[in-house]
Amino acid sequence: MAVIGNEVTGAGHPVSGEVRKGIEIEGNSVGLTIANNIAVGNGLTTNSANIGTSATSVQGSTADYNLVFGGGVLYVWNGVAYSSLDDLRGRHGHGEQRDPRRSPLGRAGIG
Repeated sequence: MAVIGNEVTGAGHPVSGEVRKGIEIEGNSVGLTIANNIAVGNGLTTNSANIGTSATSVQGSTADYNLVFGGGVLYVWNGVAYSSLDDLRGRHGHGEQRDPRRSPLGRAGIG
């Protein structure tokens, strides 16, 4: 699912099996929040991830309460790939990195 412009669609939904980014903010979409999503097994190509932003859309954008697991890279944020939420702290508040079948967020459907 890609978000282009200032419209956010699909927030709060599970995304899995996408070859590129499962959830991607691109273009000049600044100041957006990527929250309450389950992104599992996405990002199976180079420079792809479960969740990502382009360099032109990262300004003021945040990610919070997402559950990410598997796939290639968890996040690509401003061109930097992160394979661990611990490496991304400060940009992602309350997310989890674990199998959604073993997570209270995943079992509850998040949010």
